[in-house]
Amino acid sequence: MGSDALQTLSKGASFSPSTYSMWDSSCERSPSYKMEKILELLEKFLKSDNPYHIFITNCKVNNQKKGMLYTPVTSLWTDTITYLVSIPERVANKKKPEISSVFTLENYAHLLSENMIRTLCKICRNMQHNEDVNLEFLSRLLGRLCVAGYSDSILGQIIPQMLKFSSQDFIWRRVCCRLVVGVPGQCLEAVVTPVLLQLPWYGYVEWLLGENVISNEKLKFLLTTKLLLIRQFQQDSILNNILGYLAQVPSRQMIFLQTLLKLLDAWGAGSALRHRSYSQQFYLTRALMICTAHLGGLDFSLYKQELLTKLLHGVEIHIGSPDNSVRTLGMVVGENISKVLDPEGPKLVFEYEVTNDSKHLKSLLKLEENSLDITSWCDQRNVCVTKNVSSITRELKSCEITEEKVNSSDSQKDISEVLDSDDDLEPYDMSHDVVSKKQPLYIRDCLQGLINHDKPEWTEACLRTAQALIQTELEGESEVALELAKVLLHLENSYTIDDFVILRHQSLVAVLTKHPKEVALYLTDQFYDRNYNIRQRLDILEVLASASQELSKVHVQVTASDHQSFHSDVKHNTVWWKELVEKRIENKTRIISKGKKVEPQGKENKFADVAGYFFFPLLHFYDRKENTFDLLGEDCYVLGRLVYTLGVIMHSASNTTVAKQMGSALLEFIWVLRYHTEKFVREALLFALCMAVISVPSFILLDNNRTEIMELQCWLQDIVEQDPNLECRRRAGHVLALFANMVKEVSKEIPVSTC
Repeated sequence: MGSDALQTLSKGASFSPSTYSMWDSSCERSPSYKMEKILELLEKFLKSDNPYHIFITNCKVNNQKKGMLYTPVTSLWTDTITYLVSIPERVANKKKPEISSVFTLENYAHLLSENMIRTLCKICRNMQHNEDVNLEFLSRLLGRLCVAGYSDSILGQIIPQMLKFSSQDFIWRRVCCRLVVGVPGQCLEAVVTPVLLQLPWYGYVEWLLGENVISNEKLKFLLTTKLLLIRQFQQDSILNNILGYLAQVPSRQMIFLQTLLKLLDAWGAGSALRHRSYSQQFYLTRALMICTAHLGGLDFSLYKQELLTKLLHGVEIHIGSPDNSVRTLGMVVGENISKVLDPEGPKLVFEYEVTNDSKHLKSLLKLEENSLDITSWCDQRNVCVTKNVSSITRELKSCEITEEKVNSSDSQKDISEVLDSDDDLEPYDMSHDVVSKKQPLYIRDCLQGLINHDKPEWTEACLRTAQALIQTELEGESEVALELAKVLLHLENSYTIDDFVILRHQSLVAVLTKHPKEVALYLTDQFYDRNYNIRQRLDILEVLASASQELSKVHVQVTASDHQSFHSDVKHNTVWWKELVEKRIENKTRIISKGKKVEPQGKENKFADVAGYFFFPLLHFYDRKENTFDLLGEDCYVLGRLVYTLGVIMHSASNTTVAKQMGSALLEFIWVLRYHTEKFVREALLFALCMAVISVPSFILLDNNRTEIMELQCWLQDIVEQDPNLECRRRAGHVLALFANMVKEVSKEIPVSTC
C-alpha cells in the first residue's frame, strides 16, 4: 500500500481520495523513512500544478450526452474537498511541530488561493469561447475552507483579484457571484461575513452577490436579520456594505425599507433595551444612522408614518433610560432621522454632551463615495499578502534579531534608569492590597462561564456566585434551570477549586428548589441513565435529599453535611433519626405533670405538591436489567444510598396528601429487599421503615397496610433476635417501639405473632 502511494505521487498523477487514503494509511503503519518520503512527495505534489488540475477537472462539464449536462459524482467531491481542507491538520498530527513550511496554515491557504485564482481565470476564458463550466466544486471547497478557519487567508488574496478583474469584465462578475453565493447553505455565513468585512465600498457587493438577496432566502435572512440584529461588529464596513447594497438599486430598496423597520423595532424595544449591552445598542444605532444617510435618495412615502411612529417610540424609551449613554443615543438618532423623515415638520432638538460616540454617529450620515482606485488597491493588497506569505520565515528571523536588540537596549535603559533613580524614596507597603475579582452579574453569564473552561479564575467566580444568582434570578426560567442542572451535574474540578464539591452541591440544590418539578424529573431520569459514574449517581441522590428538606423546611441535620465522605453522611443519618425516634417514643409516653400545654403551630409544606416527582421515579427501575450498574449486585452501596434518600424524601413529605401512596410504595420496596446480605442496606431499610411510620398518620398506615405491617413486625423480631450486626438490632428495636406506640394511638391491637 505504501509503495503504491509513493509511485502514484511520484508520477504526478491526479490527486484523489484513494491516493490520499493510501498515503494516510501508509503513514500510520510504515517506518519513519517511508513517512518522510511520502511527505516529501506530497510537498512536491502540492507545489506543482496538480491542485490546479484537480480544480479545473472538477469544474469542466462533459457534453458527451446530448441535451444533458453531466457532472462528477458529488460523493467524490465531498471526499476530495475533505482531504484538501484537512491536509495541514493531518500532517501536523503525523509530524507534530516538525513540518515543512508548505503545510503551515498561512502558506497552505496561499497555495490554494493561487490555484483557485488560476482556475477562475481559465473558467472565464472558457466562457468567452462558449464552453460550459460548473462552479459547484469550487464553491463547496471555498465554503469548507472558510468554515475550517481559512476565511481571512483565502479571501484576503482572492477578493482583490476578483475585484480587479470584475471591474473590467462582466463575465468575471458572473463567475464571482456564482462562486460566492453557490456555497452550501451551512457555509454561507462563514463566506459572506468576511467578504462584507473586506470589501472597501458597498458598490462592489453587487459584483459578488448580484441580485440573489431577492431570491435566496438564506442570504436575505443573513443580511437583513442575523448580521444586523443578532451579531455585532466593531467595523463600520460591514454595516455600510450591507445597507448600501440594499439601498443601491430600486429592485432592492423595498427590502432596505423593511430592514429599516425591523431595525427601529429592535432599537426601540423597551424590554430588550434593559437586557441588551451598550455595545449591541450602539451597533444598532450605527446601523440606523447609515440607513438615514441612504434615505435621502429613496421614495419612502408609503412607510413615512410608520417610520415616524417607531422612531418617536424608540426615542421616548431611550430618553427614559437611567443610563446617560443610552439617552444620548436616543437624542442623536431622534434629531437626525426626524430631519430626513419629516423635513417640513417640527424639529427635534436636544441638549446632550458631545462624546466620541456621538461624533462617530454623526460622521456616518455622510455617504461613502467611490474615490478608490480599485486596481492600485488590489495590487497593494496582493503585494502585502504575497510578501507576508512568501517571506514569512525570513521575517520571523529578522523579527527575532530585532527583538533581541530591542530587549537588550531596553534592559540597558532600565539599568541606567535604576542607577539614576532616587534611592532615598521608600516604596509603598502593598502587602495588604487585595486584588478585586470580577464576578458574573447575570445567571446566563454565570451559565456561560461554567460551560467555557478557558479562564480558570472566571470559572471559579461563576461557581462561587452561582447559588446566589440562582436564588435571585431564576424565577420563571425553567429552560435555564435545566441547562444549569445539566452543566453542574457534569462539571469537573479541572482547576482544583477549593470547596468545589460543596459549591456545586449547593448550586444544584438551589436550582432544584427553584424549579423542583422540571429539575427533579431530569435528575431522577439521569440517575438510571447510562454513561454516568457512581460518583455522579450519588451526587444526584444527595441533591434530591437536601432539596426535599429545603422545600419542606425540615430542620434536621442530615445528608450533605460532609461532602467529602459518604460514610460520615451515614453516621449523621443514624444520629438524627435516632433522636427523632426517641423523641417520638417520649411524646407517646404518659407523664403526669401540670405543665402548660402549648398548641403546635401549623406550617406550609412547599414540598407537598412536588414530592411525587422526587420519590416515585427513583422506585421505577431499580431492578431493570438494562441498567449499566447493578443495584442488586456489586453496586449495593448505591442501593443503600438510594434507600436512605427515599427515607429522607418520605420524611420531608410528612402529613401531605401524597404521603399515603408514598408510604405504601416504600413498605413494598422494603419488603422486597428485607433479607439483603449487606448490613449497610439492611440499616438503610430500617431507617426508611422508620421514616414511613413517622411520616404517615397511624390510622391511615394501619388501615391500608395491616398485613404488610404484621409481616414486617415478624421480620423486625427476627432481626432483633438473630441479626449478627449490633446496629441493625438496635434500629429494629426502635422501629418495634414505634409500631407499639402506633397501635396504641389508634386503639387497635395487632394480633401477637408467633414468628
